[in-house]
Amino acid sequence: MLQLLTSLQVLLVSLSGPETKGNADFWRSSLAANATARTFTSTDPLVANLANKIESLYPGHVVGVNVPLRNAAGNLVTDADILLQNSVLQVKSGGSAQGLLRQLQRSEAATGLPSIGFGPNLPANSLRTLSQQGGLVTGNENLLLQVIKH
Repeated sequence: MLQLLTSLQVLLVSLSGPETKGNADFWRSSLAANATARTFTSTDPLVANLANKIESLYPGHVVGVNVPLRNAAGNLVTDADILLQNSVLQVKSGGSAQGLLRQLQRSEAATGLPSIGFGPNLPANSLRTLSQQGGLVTGNENLLLQVIKH
């Protein structure tokens, strides 16, 4: 598992530059498809619970949690709360959406994958504002689980 995450981090560095933007085919590859059901942990219980729920519904779909995302120069730009084969999930546990749109934009730029914000405790007005600003966000876990399935 550690070797997989280390390999993934190296690949993220090499695949995050402008020359690989839109390289979502890589993230849909069999990298995680051969994995057996796993259990994820995180300092944020919401991240761990969601990742484990996704893993139980779609085994192998979760590539990792709290994965550092780096630009082509190797600089840390953000982290993927949950990295999936076909998207990045940025999870907000609290009631503030501060910084979420920027985090979504950075995740997309670093991976070439669509990024989805999930904030079950965010007010409807915050979700609506983020959506109007171009963010793909939801506070509805069931909707999220339907959207991310491969």
